[in-house]
Amino acid sequence: MKFIKMQGCGNDYVFINKVDLSATSDISNLARSLSKYHFGIGSDGLVVYSCDSINSFSMEIYNKDGSIGNTCGNALRCLGWLFTNYHYTNRNTFVIKTRTNTTTVYSSEDKIKVDMGEFECQSLSYHLHVNDEIYNLCLFDIGNPHAILFVDNLDTFDFENLAPAISNHSDFVGNINVEIVEVIDEDNIRMRVYERGSNETLSCGTGACAAAIAAIRLKGLNHYVNVLTPGGTLIVEYVEHLNRVYLSGDVKVVFEGEYYEN
Repeated sequence: MKFIKMQGCGNDYVFINKVDLSATSDISNLARSLSKYHFGIGSDGLVVYSCDSINSFSMEIYNKDGSIGNTCGNALRCLGWLFTNYHYTNRNTFVIKTRTNTTTVYSSEDKIKVDMGEFECQSLSYHLHVNDEIYNLCLFDIGNPHAILFVDNLDTFDFENLAPAISNHSDFVGNINVEIVEVIDEDNIRMRVYERGSNETLSCGTGACAAAIAAIRLKGLNHYVNVLTPGGTLIVEYVEHLNRVYLSGDVKVVFEGEYYEN
């Protein structure tokens, strides 16, 4: 089957058109197989997309462990680029339906901006007990659930142990995505992310949005935030009076080819 591998700030996915899948394909198993480095293509997961019309598309996202994802900001940006540059549409504005919402995409040259829609702030001060310590989290839902923890120094924080402990905590049914965030100044934050179903990834679009909004509300940042991740910089714009958040940044095609199922 034909595929395209793309990445947005290091958050890499394999993209397959649904028409290229057989009716009997086990997509969860396929996601696990092709996400493996050395034995597959290697990625954070699989995105299966459909073309409903010239300005309306849909996507299904599968994490690298085969579990089904709700949405993904970076995958949406990648698809926006793909639909524009591979001539699925001749429009600069179109919509992509995900499992949880319908997202508007704005395409301009190599920059793709997506309207991540309305979000739910569940708590700006959620106390979680982990390993005999209490951590003060911000909880958001932007199509995916997120827990944000602000720290003074991202480099010295015990990410490898504490991020998965928070993600898999019994308080969060189905687990939760975790963003560890350091505020740099009124326009910039640093972030590392642990995603349920994929472990640590180089960036996360919905996580960047949640972290930026939390920083705006709690730390007084401006409404246009640069989110610095290990994979690159994402730009989050928060329009408060509309309760909406926009995500933009670069996307790249890594390679394309054919994958042969075993």
